[in-house]
Order: sequence, then C-alpha cells, then structure tokens
Amino acid sequence: MKLLWLIDIHFDFLSRPQRAAFLARLAVQAPQAVLLGGDLSIAPRLAEDLKSIGDALLVPLYFVLGNHDFYYGSIEKICRQVRRVCHQRKELFWLEDTGCVPLTNEVALVGHGCWGDGRAGDCWWSSLELIDFFVIKEFKALDKGRRLQLMNRLGDEAADHLGRLCREAACYYRRVIVLTHVAPFFETCLHEGRSDPEGLPFFCCQSAGETLREVAMEFPAVAFTVLSGNTHSPAYHQILPNLESRVSGARYYDSGFALLEY
Repeated sequence: MKLLWLIDIHFDFLSRPQRAAFLARLAVQAPQAVLLGGDLSIAPRLAEDLKSIGDALLVPLYFVLGNHDFYYGSIEKICRQVRRVCHQRKELFWLEDTGCVPLTNEVALVGHGCWGDGRAGDCWWSSLELIDFFVIKEFKALDKGRRLQLMNRLGDEAADHLGRLCREAACYYRRVIVLTHVAPFFETCLHEGRSDPEGLPFFCCQSAGETLREVAMEFPAVAFTVLSGNTHSPAYHQILPNLESRVSGARYYDSGFALLEY
C-alpha cells in the first residue's frame, strides 16, 4: 500500500499559489491514503485546509492534530469542529475518533496528536515559554504549576488512547503504525542534533512513550512503527527490537512529504 506521510505543513505560512502547487505535487504521487501528522494550519482556517487536501487527493486522509492547529482557538472547540467536519466529509478521518484503522490484512493504523507532557527533561528549570501558552485558550493565564498539571493530563490521555488501541491492533495485525505529532521518545526529540533538557518537557510525550514500550514488550511478535514530527528535525531510533521511532524533518515555507510502502 502506497502511503503519503505529511508532517508540519503549516499551510498558514504558504501563499495561495504555494499551497496550490504543493497540492498538485501531492496529487501526482497517486497515493492510496494520506497520513497527516499535525500542524497543518491554525485554528481559524484548519477546517478549510483539511478540506482542501481532501479535495485535491480524493483518497482517505487519516490525521492527528498538532499544537499549531489549536493556535488562536481552544482545544475543546477545535476538537468539536474537527469532529463535525469529518462527519461531513467521507475522506477525512481524525484518528482520535476513528480508532484502529486496517490498512492492509497485516498492517493497522492508530494515532493521537500527543502533547509535551512535562515529564521529560527538566520542566521546572526550563526557561522556555512556548507561544502555545499565550494563544491556546486552555493554557492562557495558567501559572507554571497549573500549566504542568494540564500538560500531564493531556499526556496521560494520549497514553491511554494509544495503549488501548495498540493492544487492540496487536491482537490481529503483524505491524502497527502509530501516527503522532509530538514524539513519545526523547531519543527522537532532537534540536540541532541532540535532546535538549530545556525543550524536552514541551516536545516529548514521555507518558505515551512509556506506554508504547510496555505494549511492544507485551507483543514481541508485532512490529510497531511510530511516525512523528513537531521538532522539524529528522531522527530515527530503534527503541526496542520491535519498536522504532521516526521523526520527519520539516521547514517553514517549504512543505514536504514522504512516501511509505506497506
């Protein structure tokens, strides 16, 4: 099966002609399905940008959301909006709602956008202040302690979701693709070639990573491939013999993609 993996497209950084040219490049690839790993756009235009990819490719679009997709909106409202759009468009599938998706007789897909959950690195001593904390409603006006509590909760929700679906998929499939936005493993959360203790609390979902390790050890005969983005720095690490983590590189103003065969 020919899959097109898109990550960190940031359509809001592209002009209308640039977006049209990019969609034309995608259509030429003639994929059987598309995996979109988050950060497509920003909240006010997210629904229209999802529809534009669906219109251009006319194949199933399986996606998760990234932190940028909630910019200038709220997590709660965007989730409701995305759910409504997917009900209207048969080619759009939000993986947090869809559950386990069979791609072939041997390969299944699950996904969750995940969040930096504050558990990796050193959150209390980090001097980073993400834009997220000022433009996403749920984070606004939170002090550091309450912000960390929210990050913990969002990470736990992602871990629970992925754990449940991966266990379900592993009972029936030989390979499970796990699509996320935030990488679950510090080994593939890189900035300028290394894991940064100041950035890891915000760019790694450690709770999801711990859960995925547990599931992979429970099902040693099943191969798990985690596809992530967010940091814009390409990385690969073999976490366990049957668990690999891959992060795609990306650049603002230059949307890219990767072809996968299963």
